[in-house]
Amino acid sequence: MSAVLSQPVDAPDAPAWTLRPGMTVQWKTGRYLVGALQGSTVHLAAMDDGGQDALVLVCVLVSAPDFAVLKADGMAQEPEAVPDLSVLERLDEEQLKDVRRWEEHVREVLTGRPVGARDGAFTARHGYDLATTTRTARYALKAAELKAAGLTGSVATVQRKCLAYEAHGLLGLVDKRWLRTSTVHGNVDERVVALIQQEDKAQRGASAGTFSRLYKRVRAALRRAHPDEYRALMPARTTFYDLLKRLGISAESLKAAPGRGSDATALPEPPYHPAPVSLLGERVEIDGTGLDVLALGDEGVPWQWS
Repeated sequence: MSAVLSQPVDAPDAPAWTLRPGMTVQWKTGRYLVGALQGSTVHLAAMDDGGQDALVLVCVLVSAPDFAVLKADGMAQEPEAVPDLSVLERLDEEQLKDVRRWEEHVREVLTGRPVGARDGAFTARHGYDLATTTRTARYALKAAELKAAGLTGSVATVQRKCLAYEAHGLLGLVDKRWLRTSTVHGNVDERVVALIQQEDKAQRGASAGTFSRLYKRVRAALRRAHPDEYRALMPARTTFYDLLKRLGISAESLKAAPGRGSDATALPEPPYHPAPVSLLGERVEIDGTGLDVLALGDEGVPWQWS
């Protein structure tokens, strides 16, 4: 059984998050050195005066209330959570190969273990010996090797990959763009999409619609429905028009939808009959087209209504 523990990245041959020999642990208020692991049991060597060595089940050890892995200064380390490696199942074969390739290169930079070396003892290649080189120099050397092999990997990229691997393990090497899922709505909030569909339906039966008019209707409806989030939610015009196409709302549909008129056919059906009136002002023609009104207040500050 494996314990969920932290592990330095310069221990290349021990799997991450695994209890291993050489660790100092706290158990039952005492300090112990992990001597060996055999199957599901661990041999503990007492480090305190009067303490006694013990042979304990790993599950019993790590589930003890006071169990902790101790650092060199005797302070307890915070355990790391086991990463959700199911994310790797969402990658295709080529993407997974890219992640594994980067893992080998990153491990060589961080630990000196050569690419392709098997588990066990190894000899670091020239330029990757941790005892004689700096990490910055290893970043530069790895970037040069990748470039010579026709692979992408600048010094900045190698550094970023190494830091991500230290922080998140294998998942840190996954290109986050591979995990994004596109939708018909893109990045537009679902509430905005609902309002677009609502306003598009509401203006049916009115005079000819246009993208610009629908944009204004949605903008006003969004301001009423979500006044605090209005500015963040309202998409730009180009994004808005692109979304209309994704939703199947076209200039033709705005003009040709049942009950709608058009710029060319906004007149009543023929034959036309004059409407008799007997008094001035008895019949008034009204145009329902929205207008943008700009006015200056007493302070000279412009006010605008849509």
